[in-house]
Amino acid sequence: MPDAPVHFHATQKRPRDYASSTISSLYDTPIEPDPFDFTVYMDQAPLTITIHSPLELVQQLFVKLGARYVVVVNSDGHCKWLFRLAFFLFINWICVHL
Repeated sequence: MPDAPVHFHATQKRPRDYASSTISSLYDTPIEPDPFDFTVYMDQAPLTITIHSPLELVQQLFVKLGARYVVVVNSDGHCKWLFRLAFFLFINWICVHL
């Protein structure tokens, strides 16, 4: 089992044959838990940084942690979403124009 895939998302359900099942049997049939599903151990809250955080920290969140988005909060408590693609397009623009 060391080569089995590891899933970091909701538990996958096995496909069912609906033609040979009744409605009550669909609810009574137990689904085998995936032993490699680590969803219960993952923090589902978005990563949050302040507006004064260095760009290096933001880059590490996207690259090392694989975040798709980061919530940026200013001193007033207002927040904006920063998506990975927008961040790397911005970094690319800086490299080209400076």
